[in-house]
Amino acid sequence: PAAIEKSFRELNRTGLFQNLRMVPEAEKGDQVRLDVTVEEGKTKEFGFGLGYASYFGGMVSASYRDLNFLGHSRPFSINLEVSQKSFNGEILYTDPWWFDTDYHFQIRLYANNEYLKGYSAFELGIQPTVSRDITTHWTVSAFVLAKYVTTYDIDIEPASLVGQDDYS
Repeated sequence: PAAIEKSFRELNRTGLFQNLRMVPEAEKGDQVRLDVTVEEGKTKEFGFGLGYASYFGGMVSASYRDLNFLGHSRPFSINLEVSQKSFNGEILYTDPWWFDTDYHFQIRLYANNEYLKGYSAFELGIQPTVSRDITTHWTVSAFVLAKYVTTYDIDIEPASLVGQDDYS
């Protein structure tokens, strides 16, 4: 029963199914017949948003998500947000069964450009993450974050208070 429950949770977590049922039936000789009923859900979504924040001003966002990227049940998403003080973009790819194991892999590529009070900053980064569930309630993750940041349009005096112009 624990293995069936784990499989059910794992399949349900993919978001690929609108309806998912698993019914175990005992058979002779310590065997179990598992009747699985699935109804495929929508795997692609587009989203658009409008908003306002007191600091960032007016905002427009757009997103695309595909839960079955290239037909391999691997989620892929793109998110963009533009405000009066910033531009943010992100591409995210997830592999819940990395190399057909219990390890999860995720890679995030992102860019942020913000017009802040006294200076502006541009950041470009990549973050691969590997994780594994060690119990039903605990997950262990390891990641590397590599990013490049540059500051410009500095109005702060003296400019040394801002720090380096470019750093990784």
